[in-house]
Amino acid sequence: MAELEYRRRDDTPAAWRLADYKEAPGSWQMAADLFFYRAIENHPQPVVVRFYRFVPPTISIGYHQTLTRAVDVDACRAAGI
Repeated sequence: MAELEYRRRDDTPAAWRLADYKEAPGSWQMAADLFFYRAIENHPQPVVVRFYRFVPPTISIGYHQTLTRAVDVDACRAAGI
């Protein structure tokens, strides 16, 4: 994981980490997000930025979303998602 630096609006330095790109199932990706969230929540450290791809295609529903309002279920079934 690379550690990089950026400048805040007040021009003070702040560190952040760039996690390696990962293709993995949705359950793995969500577990990784939870891991990073808990690590930062309990022990202040640089923020982690992640880019990833769900393999196989996966839909991630947010905490305040409902499946029927956020997703066209019939279209997903037709597309094999």
